[in-house]
Amino acid sequence: MSQFWDRKIEGWDRSRYLHPNPVWWRNRLASELLNGLPPCHVVDLGCGGGRLLEQLHGHRLTGVDFSAQALELAARRCPEAEFSRLDLGREAVPEGDVYVALGLLDWLRPEQIRALLKGLGDKPFLCSFSEWRFSPWLALHWAYIRLTTRAGQPRPAYHRAGWLQEQSPVATRVWRDRRLHFGAFLCHGL
Repeated sequence: MSQFWDRKIEGWDRSRYLHPNPVWWRNRLASELLNGLPPCHVVDLGCGGGRLLEQLHGHRLTGVDFSAQALELAARRCPEAEFSRLDLGREAVPEGDVYVALGLLDWLRPEQIRALLKGLGDKPFLCSFSEWRFSPWLALHWAYIRLTTRAGQPRPAYHRAGWLQEQSPVATRVWRDRRLHFGAFLCHGL
């Protein structure tokens, strides 16, 4: 999958973050929440091109991704951050005070999600996910994904909020915002 993201990241980055849309709003809501925290070590899991990291101020920042292209883009965008190339589906999360994962859960298998949430322990976290619930936006997205992905190409997954909460060893809450359409956040300690 890292080769998929190496090829896709720059186009994804340009098309998703420059104007208000659900992905743009997801970043904005997360940055507002995180910028309201006292200075701490924020670890962005699946940081992509670093769009969230560049919006965070007053924190020690670490970005983690398995795409070398994404990390190069993120390092240019946010030179004050530290970066690590890790496969979060197989490797443990690095040390930090607060964890954020925007879009990552959509690309992990169920057993990887369980391992990731277990690995976060009792640390505060904010994870976005595409929620499997009735929504015209979800129906359109589902059809778009089915029509535009080729055989063998990774596809994002949709998750039921209750299922994700059951996978976490700590108490969580689900935060929804209409601007995210069918997206939501799974939160702990924030």
